[in-house]
Amino acid sequence: RLRDLHSYLKDYVTGSFNIEGADFNQDKAYFQVMNFIEFRQCWNQDMITARQIQHWAYSMWKYLFTEDKKVHLTSNGVTRFKVKQACKATKCTLGEDIFPTTHTKYMFYKNSAHGGICYYGKTGNLSKKIIEADLTSAYTYCYTLPLPMSKGEYVDPNTQTDGLTIGEYIITFKNSARQLSTIKDINKKEFDHSGEEVTQHFYLTSVDLETIKKFATIINIKCVTLVTFEAGQLPKEYLDVLVGFFLKKQTTKGGERAVWKVCLNGVSGNSIRNIEQKDFASYNHKELVPQWGAFIISYCRQIICDLGINLTEWLYSDTDCVFCKDTKANRKLIDKWNEQAHKHNLELCEKFGYPYEDLKDLGTFKIEEEIVRMKIIGNKHYCYQTVDGRVVVKAAGC
Repeated sequence: RLRDLHSYLKDYVTGSFNIEGADFNQDKAYFQVMNFIEFRQCWNQDMITARQIQHWAYSMWKYLFTEDKKVHLTSNGVTRFKVKQACKATKCTLGEDIFPTTHTKYMFYKNSAHGGICYYGKTGNLSKKIIEADLTSAYTYCYTLPLPMSKGEYVDPNTQTDGLTIGEYIITFKNSARQLSTIKDINKKEFDHSGEEVTQHFYLTSVDLETIKKFATIINIKCVTLVTFEAGQLPKEYLDVLVGFFLKKQTTKGGERAVWKVCLNGVSGNSIRNIEQKDFASYNHKELVPQWGAFIISYCRQIICDLGINLTEWLYSDTDCVFCKDTKANRKLIDKWNEQAHKHNLELCEKFGYPYEDLKDLGTFKIEEEIVRMKIIGNKHYCYQTVDGRVVVKAAGC
């Protein structure tokens, strides 16, 4: 339908935006397709002319065409297709074998997958040396950690287990920190940080439950429902695809690199899609399961929190980054985590035959910015100036 699409863009869109007669072969415009792939998302500081954008757009189309000649416009589409083909080729049926059999169980797992952490320790103007450390391909790294290898079995809520679990909990606690603001309760209210004694009702993985205990003063926990899983590492059929996205992003550039980047971003979303009950019976993308999505997000939050809570002046965090005061002690803590990640990555490469030099930085913190002043307004709203004079402004929704 590309010809029809071109006609629509040429005859309808150009007229609507008062650029009649625009020649799409000239440096006139860029366009967005069905709100999924927006070609301008490939921009970087070197992308100035529409001609350059056109080249990147061509690369994205080229690499989004998959082996069966179907085009997938979304990163989720590419991810699903690649995993499905790899499983089919190697006769791996793990995803199908452990996919939840009922919509109720699916939603139970999905509801325990909260968003990435959002934390700000201070607001206002900060004039000091600050560093931003970014967690490299966080979700991909977390996919290599222990994950549920079974459908999950309902057990007595009073059962004590050291394994991986997802539970429904009523928790009474006191908490004055903002670190857990993205964990929401059953009523979609944020984790309370008023400092008062409160009671809230949550769906939580065992990883998130342990994270909560580090930040809040727990007065009472009641487990209402508990599901336990066998734990293990994803088989090679999956890791070849998921780690492969990271390797391709590391070893390509231009439009092709942009494709693998959006595919990486779509990995977690594949596991926790919103499936309506009426569609559940006919749902056939069963290679990536919701219990994996819940745990990789929990692991990512745990990594950020475990580092942040030990830093001197932890100032701000978003899903995969930490801002803190620039001190030798803080840099040593970051280096210490990176050593653990390097060791894990070496073991992974030796086990599955991946090139360690290309994979060694997966899940490590990289000092992305050195900052001389910063102003934090709140979650996803802040600005800073770097040592070389650049000013960066972040405002969610803009």
